[in-house]
Amino acid sequence: MSASPRGASARPRPSRLALLLGLASALGACGDDRPSDAEKPATLESASKAPVEEEVAARLSKSPSVATLLDISSSSHRALREALGPHHLHYTAHFELKPVQPLGRPAKVGERIETDLQVDDELELVWAAPDDAGLHFSLRQQNNHDDRRELVVDGETAYTRLWEAPWYERELDGQLHEQWLDDAIHAVHDMLEFAAPGLALGLPEEVELGGRKAYAFALSRSAETEVELGRGGDASLWRAGAKLETVEGRVVFDAATGAAIDAKIELSFTMRDAAGRDMRGQSRLEAKLEMGPQSIVVPESAGPLPTRERYEIERKKLLDGLAAL
Repeated sequence: MSASPRGASARPRPSRLALLLGLASALGACGDDRPSDAEKPATLESASKAPVEEEVAARLSKSPSVATLLDISSSSHRALREALGPHHLHYTAHFELKPVQPLGRPAKVGERIETDLQVDDELELVWAAPDDAGLHFSLRQQNNHDDRRELVVDGETAYTRLWEAPWYERELDGQLHEQWLDDAIHAVHDMLEFAAPGLALGLPEEVELGGRKAYAFALSRSAETEVELGRGGDASLWRAGAKLETVEGRVVFDAATGAAIDAKIELSFTMRDAAGRDMRGQSRLEAKLEMGPQSIVVPESAGPLPTRERYEIERKKLLDGLAAL
C-alpha cells in the first residue's frame, strides 16, 4: 500500500469506558457490561454545546470536585474541535486481570476457567482543518491481540481497513465516525470516571503546556468512597461491583476547552467474575493531546468496499414489492 501526504494546513470516544479496543472482549469472560440503548450516549443525535473559555477556566481553578472535572471533560469531539483547531491525540493503555487464587480443584466439564488477561492498546488521532470538501482526519487503534482498525476521512470519501487487510474506499455516510472520535477524546475522562468513587484530587496547579494555559491535578486514592459517584446499574455488571484499591497519576486540563491534554494514570482494583471468583485488575493510561498544524495520509490504492450479491428471493423479501425486479 502506497500513500501520499495531504497539505499540512488542512484540519482533518465502549457507561462509556472504551479505553481499550480489546477490553470489551477481555472482560466478556467476567460478565456482560454493554450499556443498554437507554444508557448509550446521545452523541450521534446531538452534540453538546462548545465550552465557554471563561467558565471552564473558572471552574478548573477553584479546587473542583471529581464530579466537576468529569463534567468539564465530557464534551463531545464535535463540540471541542473548533476550539482546539488542528490537533494530534496519542495514547497507550495497558489492562490486565488475574484470578486472586487458582481454582484449587479439577475443572468441571464445560466450566469456564479464568486465566490471566492482558491487553496493550494504542490509539492515534490526527485531525486536520476542514475545508469546503468536508472533514479531514485519520484514526488508528490497535492492540497486542492483532486487533486493529484504521479510518481515514478525506472530504466525502472514507478509507477503512482492519488488521492486515487491504484498504477499502467508500462514500462517507452516517455518523458512526463521530462515536469513534468521542471514544478517543474521552479516554482520560473514562479512566477518571471508573476511578471516581475512590478518587482524590490535589489542588489545581496552573501550568503552561504547549503554549496554552492549563491546570494540573495530582491523583490519589481517597480515604472514603464517594457514594454519589458510585457506578450504579445492574449488580451483575463488572463495573458496578469493582472496588478501587490504588490510584496515582497526574492529569492536565486545557484552561480554554477543558480537554485533557496530558495524563498519566495508574490504578488497581478488585472484582468478581461471573462465577463469583475474586479477580484483581490493573490499568494504566498515558495520553497526550497536542494542538497545531496537522496533515493526514490518504491511501493511493484502495479497492471498493465489498458488497454481498443478493439473490432474487432475498431481494424480493427485502423490497417487499416496493420496486419492480
